[in-house]
Amino acid sequence: MKANADLSKTLQAATKGVQNGNFSTRDKLKKFANILINGCEISAQEAAAFLLGTPNTTCSRVDVFINTALPNERIRMLKSKEELDELEDNSNEVVAQGLIEHYTKRPEVLSNICLAEFASMYEFQRNKGSSAAKEVHDLEEDGK
Repeated sequence: MKANADLSKTLQAATKGVQNGNFSTRDKLKKFANILINGCEISAQEAAAFLLGTPNTTCSRVDVFINTALPNERIRMLKSKEELDELEDNSNEVVAQGLIEHYTKRPEVLSNICLAEFASMYEFQRNKGSSAAKEVHDLEEDGK
């Protein structure tokens, strides 16, 4: 959205007017809210996009964080409550698998790519009802 210079001037004038007058905090807020609501001019298309929740911009790139700290210094996420409830009482596998764990367990078909390439080209998705072995088999079939 572009800046509205007229609105800035109106707000500055309102600030001077409020400072000179004897207004309660509530009245000051009402005055500024009224200026903001009525002082902003946008096109019908912008208004429709705002009301529908359509984003103003999109991006074709996604950032992927690769934690390169030493293994004992890495910050890791706990598994979800549902996954923790399914664990046996004596299990200590409470940490969710991350990018590096998925990279180290990648199928043989992907053995020739580096961690950065793996992170940029593949996204881990957990499919309910399918085993990891099946997913690896499907990757190997696709690679032939």
